[in-house]
Amino acid sequence: MFKRTLLAASIAASFSGAAVAGTWAPSSGAPDFATEIFGPGSAATVLKPTTAVYTFDATPGGGSAFNVDFTLSGGATFGAALTSSSLAFADVDTGGSAVSITLVDGGGVDDTTARFRVDVSTAISANDTLTLTYDINDAEALASDSASIKLGVTLTDGLGNVDTVGTAGDVATSTEGTAATIGATGAGATIDVTEGSTQFTTNGPSGDLLSAVVATVNLEDNTGPAREDDGTTAWATNAGDALVSSATITVNGPFAASVGVDADDDADTADGVYLDINGNDAYDAGEEADSLTATQAVFELTGAQAATLEAAGAYEIQMIVDGETAIPESEVTGTFDVDWTNATYADTSVEGDGGSFTKNGDSVALDLLLTPGGAFANFVRVSNKSGVDGDVFFTVFNDAGESETISLGDIAGQSTSTLNGQASTSLLSIQSIYDAVVASDSSFDVSGGKLRAIVEGEFGDIEAQAISVATDGTSFSTF
Repeated sequence: MFKRTLLAASIAASFSGAAVAGTWAPSSGAPDFATEIFGPGSAATVLKPTTAVYTFDATPGGGSAFNVDFTLSGGATFGAALTSSSLAFADVDTGGSAVSITLVDGGGVDDTTARFRVDVSTAISANDTLTLTYDINDAEALASDSASIKLGVTLTDGLGNVDTVGTAGDVATSTEGTAATIGATGAGATIDVTEGSTQFTTNGPSGDLLSAVVATVNLEDNTGPAREDDGTTAWATNAGDALVSSATITVNGPFAASVGVDADDDADTADGVYLDINGNDAYDAGEEADSLTATQAVFELTGAQAATLEAAGAYEIQMIVDGETAIPESEVTGTFDVDWTNATYADTSVEGDGGSFTKNGDSVALDLLLTPGGAFANFVRVSNKSGVDGDVFFTVFNDAGESETISLGDIAGQSTSTLNGQASTSLLSIQSIYDAVVASDSSFDVSGGKLRAIVEGEFGDIEAQAISVATDGTSFSTF
């Protein structure tokens, strides 16, 4: 017992009985790495944090020894094997303090901890420092925005803490390097049913009723915080580590009336929907969609074009309609995908909503109009259940999907296209509706099949019924 007491007293004397209040700076400024770096296979990506510095307050005496234990958290491991020279001592006050340092445990490429033994030959002074230089990998946790990797330290001997515990602090954080967006700013339009739904009610970007903004798209680099894997180079689209293999914008919308638009006398280009790169609210060669259907437009961008978009800010996707084909109602949706050249990076993919395309009235679908001139007597009755007068239009489709739009007044026996509030039409025979369609477009043919129709009104509440009378005239059905 006497010997044990003397030993404790001797050790206490070697540390000068100093107050334990050392300071720990795990980083001089934790680098904020781009989340895109941490995709499939990124475990091997080596990151370079700043050095970690511990400043002594305690003054371990000559002949003493203690362990310094570093611990990484957040799933990361050391990116390159540490050596004894990875931890450096500095005699800050040049008072002659001297130590030897040996890595005794951990510090390997798959390790989250490292232990160094410090043997003091000449007493350490307050404000002397230990500095750890290291790399990290296995940092996939940084794939999430605002994630972090932390590093903590303890200095201990056989009796406990030699100096203050260095609480784990951030040595690497993450933020999205490039934000891709699809939005609805200034997008959408009202479809004018008084013109057979073939144009809009207000002038669009081209200064007429045949154009509209579909959506806005943008790429924006977080060049302030986001860094490449060296921890210092700013992340920038299609530069340095952030090279882009391709970028794809896919927009789903009401493009049936845009498919046939030919703005450059080249039938092979999809000019009806275009990315207004030049910002002049007009189609220019090279801005057209790479593919275009009645419901979808796709734009394929090179890395250089993606960088141009990022530098320019938001682009508008605009559409031109042919003024003849009916424009369907639609809520525009889209995706923006960026394929980074580095195969270990996490490709960017976002979804967004564009503009809303609605008609300036109400509509109702009649999905079965029996064959004109068939065995049954077939009729349609339309009712305006609002208190507002307005015109009525029929868009009639055959089984092949071909369509033609007519007004109520085009149908035999109807003197006007206007249907008063709370009023209903007389019974309109399917044959008379079909005859009006053929009079408008002689190529339209029912071909022995059935018809369907969308009935639209310039008012807020329209109803329609299809009626079929039995061949003996004693009963009828509505549907």
